[in-house]
Amino acid sequence: MRTIRQNKMEQTPVFLGDEHMQSACGIVRLFLTKNTMKPGSIVCCVDASNWDEVAFTTFNTLPTLHHIYTVREIFPNIEKAGGPPGVAVEGIKGKYMIVETLQGEIKSMEAHFRMTRFEELLPPREEAYELSKVKELVLVKV
Repeated sequence: MRTIRQNKMEQTPVFLGDEHMQSACGIVRLFLTKNTMKPGSIVCCVDASNWDEVAFTTFNTLPTLHHIYTVREIFPNIEKAGGPPGVAVEGIKGKYMIVETLQGEIKSMEAHFRMTRFEELLPPREEAYELSKVKELVLVKV
């Protein structure tokens, strides 16, 4: 599969490498973003391995590899400065726990998953609508 980026003004196709468009879920991504998940983003589980024993009692269920989810909430990393944020997805509920943030604040926070366990396929609906107004770039699957 190759993807063509075509500028409507010039009508000159530019081929993008497959690695830029093919997601781990086998779905062609429409928007190339990096770690920009927000509530409402459509994501795919790309890592459903190495669950800690506590995870089985902390969540009502665990994400399934290659299944599609909608992001409910994004959480800052409370264990490591600059570490990957956390994400909660629709359909999976975590227990609430009392945690201490890196800034020393005590908060109640829902248990969640590392963002790196998921890959964003589509941005939230509002952002997708805004991007759909851009007409100078067309992606074609060939």
